[in-house]
Amino acid sequence: MNAYIRELRRKELLAHFNERFADDLKNARERCSYVHVSEDMKEGARGKLTATVTLTWAVGEEVRHSRALYEYRLQSASVPREGWYCYHDWRD
Repeated sequence: MNAYIRELRRKELLAHFNERFADDLKNARERCSYVHVSEDMKEGARGKLTATVTLTWAVGEEVRHSRALYEYRLQSASVPREGWYCYHDWRD
């Protein structure tokens, strides 16, 4: 995957995360002294793209992390549209 496509997928991933967890992010930003979102994308041997997005927040000296696991799916008979799909998060 070239750098342009990788950056495009990264932006799509963060946009999906921000939309899916908008309420969680809003609450964290209102109540916490520190909020940070980071991502880690990996490309498998067959080109399968997976990612972990981590929401880190702190209240006082207590730091917590929540993670959401994603995979990029190509459109097929079982996948209605191409894009990022969250298959596990802290709400599960």
